[in-house]
Amino acid sequence: MKYFEQKTKLLPPITQPKYVVFTDFDETYLARENKECHKNDRKELEEYLLNNTHEKQIILGWVTGSSITSVFSKISRYQLLRLLPHFIASKLLCI
Repeated sequence: MKYFEQKTKLLPPITQPKYVVFTDFDETYLARENKECHKNDRKELEEYLLNNTHEKQIILGWVTGSSITSVFSKISRYQLLRLLPHFIASKLLCI
């Protein structure tokens, strides 16, 4: 998968989660306008997750009504290649 070639980080596996965080993908995690302030906020969230997921036992998932193909298309288009969540629950498939 080309996303891994971009040095995309996976959040560490969590076997006994203390928190499960679900976020809508479209318009919550990924703002439609994707302005610089949105990118900075997302980067701050990703830094927090990369630094605290294991210690705080957090599982993160994106939830969307879009197809999984659409999600990966947006990941590529908006260059969301820094990290992937533990799971993506989409309209057609949960991975």
